[in-house]
Amino acid sequence: MLIVLKPNVSKEEIDHIVDKIRSLKLEPHVSTGVQRTIITVIGDEDIIREQPLEAIAGVESVKTILKPFKLVSSETQPDRSVIRVNGIEIGGKNIVIIAGPCSV
Repeated sequence: MLIVLKPNVSKEEIDHIVDKIRSLKLEPHVSTGVQRTIITVIGDEDIIREQPLEAIAGVESVKTILKPFKLVSSETQPDRSVIRVNGIEIGGKNIVIIAGPCSV
């Protein structure tokens, strides 16, 4: 499950939402992006469907994720992954070619 938070959500509101999810014996993963924060919830989705999470302050929407690999899905991680190695960005806007003695 994916909980999208409002753009101006406070740290206290995020902590309250995370505590609520943990009280349901579910595992929250908070991801803070450039424009907004999302919380991915791992566990029995039937439990969370019974809770009115949309009514909690700071929550914009609650969505069900039907695809596997929820934690790395582009639904939960809208920002691109960028890794820096020796000053070079891999995964950014520029194309990076890596070659070594085993490349063909």
